Amino acid sequence: MKVPKDQGLFLAVFFTVSLTFILLAWLFLPPIISHEEGGDDPEIKILKPEEAIEKADEVLTQVEAALAELEKAKTEKGKTEKAKAEKAQGFPKSGDKK
Repeated sequence: MKVPKDQGLFLAVFFTVSLTFILLAWLFLPPIISHEEGGDDPEIKILKPEEAIEKADEVLTQVEAALAELEKAKTEKGKTEKAKAEKAQGFPKSGDKK
């Protein structure tokens, strides 16, 4: 690219043309892009901190109950599998003495 003889004029014209394109885009794009097609905006509900804490506590209690059930099922499953394995091997139970 050739270096223009008057660089100040070149920069002024370049930025003027760029600014014109930007302003034209801002002028014509908002009517083209409509955000009101979906109807009403969804209702925004403001949540109070006390309500948020109560909901979090409810969820935590549900999760704790589910975890307790899973741990109970896991220990019961482990006991039954251990008993089946000992029975299949012919070994006495760990509490039995001969």
